[in-house]
Amino acid sequence: MSVLEAAINAVGKYSWRTMLGIFIASGVLLFFGPQLDVADWTKTNRGWLILAFAVSGGVLLSYVISGFYQWISRYVIDTRVKRLGKKHLRQLTDDEKVVCRHFVQNNGSAYRTTLAQGEVAALVVKNVLFRPGGPYPGDLYDFQIQPWALEYLKKHPELLKGAS
Repeated sequence: MSVLEAAINAVGKYSWRTMLGIFIASGVLLFFGPQLDVADWTKTNRGWLILAFAVSGGVLLSYVISGFYQWISRYVIDTRVKRLGKKHLRQLTDDEKVVCRHFVQNNGSAYRTTLAQGEVAALVVKNVLFRPGGPYPGDLYDFQIQPWALEYLKKHPELLKGAS
């Protein structure tokens, strides 16, 4: 293990609260040392204070960035799934239109069938449908339509025309 990895692991063991305390304390000593009558002490330890301020600030920044990253990545993935799902809804086969029409006509109520039914499996793969629970006897499942897909199909009824 390198020195850098050991340092990162040592710093990573502290909670963000500890890092916030170090950040605030070192910042106060760095920027308000003369007003607090500790100018002599801060002058001799300025390098260590700068190091503590920079490292704790970097660790705090990494906590903030990781929080935003999780939120942003979830948003990007959801947006991508919806975009690809809507693209598929614009190119439905006749059999898939029959399944989707069931959801539109019944206001999104469950559709019970087997996963072996090809059109249902295709809609599950495209994240238009999902299985909310376990199987019923006979390998039957209840399938639900994603709320965004139901809304999209209600807004664009022309996508379901042509199949009986």
